Amino acid sequence: MIQQFKNDKIIITPLNQTRHTMLKTLLMIATLMLSGCASFNDAMTPGLTIKQDRFNGYTVINQPLVGAASSFSDDFNRLGFTWYEDAPTAVYLTVGVDGIQNIMDVTFNV
Repeated sequence: MIQQFKNDKIIITPLNQTRHTMLKTLLMIATLMLSGCASFNDAMTPGLTIKQDRFNGYTVINQPLVGAASSFSDDFNRLGFTWYEDAPTAVYLTVGVDGIQNIMDVTFNV
């Protein structure tokens, strides 16, 4: 018998205990694999850098090119930006594509 009921409580038998342990082990392995993938993605994605310009002392914020595709079936395109403290209302975008292609325009869906 897999489970026995006594006074509305489930009593775990040895067979059920083995299944329960196997499920917990599989769940733990799946969790570790997913967290490993997430940390690997963070390590491979270049991060934002904030620097002080030595010439004039202004702050420069730079995001190197990162993948901008929403799925693997989309074209391989990348976006980055640079912001300078001396021009606070402007953000300079960097756009990249795979291979040798001309970029004619860039549109954003907001």
